Amino acid sequence: LFRFIIPKQLFKKPHVFILIYYLFSDVKLPELNVAFQVSSREGYISENAEIGTTVRVSPNPQAESLQILVNDEDLRPGMPPATYQYILTGPGATIFAVDQRGYLYLNVASIDADMPNPSSYKLNVSLHRSSGEIRLESFHIHRCMDRASLFLNFEKLFF
Repeated sequence: LFRFIIPKQLFKKPHVFILIYYLFSDVKLPELNVAFQVSSREGYISENAEIGTTVRVSPNPQAESLQILVNDEDLRPGMPPATYQYILTGPGATIFAVDQRGYLYLNVASIDADMPNPSSYKLNVSLHRSSGEIRLESFHIHRCMDRASLFLNFEKLFF
C-alpha cells in the first residue's frame, strides 16, 4: 500500500484521479487451473471522465488501460473460448465495471471526487464462468489530486 501526502488545495477545482491498489495479483488457483493477472498495480481515471472510460495505468490519459487478465489452463486447443463474468461488490461497485476483455471502466455518467464522497472504496471482483464462481479478487480505490508534488511525495508502506 502507499500513503500519499496531498498538498493544500491551491486551485478552485483541481483535476482529480482515482488511484487503485490491488491487494492480490497473479493468484494461482490450482484446483481449477485459473490465474488472475493485473496489468498494473495502480490505476487512474480523471474526475472529468465520461461513462465507458477505462481506468489507465498512469495519470497520462494516453497510457494503456488497466486490464485484469485470466489464464485458464483448463481450456485445451480446439475448445471454444470460455465466457467470464466479472461481478463487483463493495462500496463503489456501481461506479466501476469490468468488460468481457477484463478492462476496468467507469460505469456512471460522471464521478464526483469532492467531499463528502468517500476518499477510498474497497471493491471485490468475483470471476464466474459456466461452472460457477472461481475466484475473488479485492482491491482499493483511492482518490487523489492531480499535482506533480502528489505523485513525487509518497512513502511505500510495507506489511
